[in-house]
Amino acid sequence: MPDDFNGVWKLVRNENLDDFLKEIGMNMVFRKVAGTLSPTVTITQDGDKFTIKSVSSVRTEEYSWAIGEPFEQKFEGKMYKCLARWEGKKLVVAAQAIEEGGKPLTLTRENQGDEHVQTLECNGKVAKRFFKK
Repeated sequence: MPDDFNGVWKLVRNENLDDFLKEIGMNMVFRKVAGTLSPTVTITQDGDKFTIKSVSSVRTEEYSWAIGEPFEQKFEGKMYKCLARWEGKKLVVAAQAIEEGGKPLTLTRENQGDEHVQTLECNGKVAKRFFKK
């Protein structure tokens, strides 16, 4: 049975974010800014349908999609064609770049105790973002 991700989650820490952002082609200035942001993410989950809204001091993004249905999403300035699926209790999104120069990504969300963990992977570079309600 998948986890319930509903709630308002505030970023509390990152692990290896700079290396991941470097791998996807983000320049140093944007990487440094990204590392200082503490977004608040609101997840609304209704079965297999999701709306995820991320608000930081620099931008606000909101996406709605459903498990098993292709959707497009912008990630760090590049458009991706995405497909979400459940892997046990984890929500896994496979993302393939639409624009030239983009690399394939995997984004995984899971609850671990009182934290919501987002794992980002590209070409073996893995970053983790930890959120709390």
